[in-house]
Amino acid sequence: IETLFTLHNSINKETIKMAVKGVDAVFHLAALVGEPACSVNEKLTKQINTEATINAAKIARENGIKKFIFTSKDEHFRKSYQGSGKTI
Repeated sequence: IETLFTLHNSINKETIKMAVKGVDAVFHLAALVGEPACSVNEKLTKQINTEATINAAKIARENGIKKFIFTSKDEHFRKSYQGSGKTI
């Protein structure tokens, strides 16, 4: 398996388009994590964590990439489930 790691500005659609050329799968890891970091600039957090992720998935699909692996931090979900009695 040949692997190529690239670091790109995930907000810039053109950068994403260049990054996905000729690849079979995308592992999307870009995110701002942790409540303190995210609360510093909520607009930027939304751009990176939501809009850029959606754009990356759309661009991958438009380029025929069938594997889009997205990772996320569990902090958001832990807070949602605290006290609910549910295990995640």
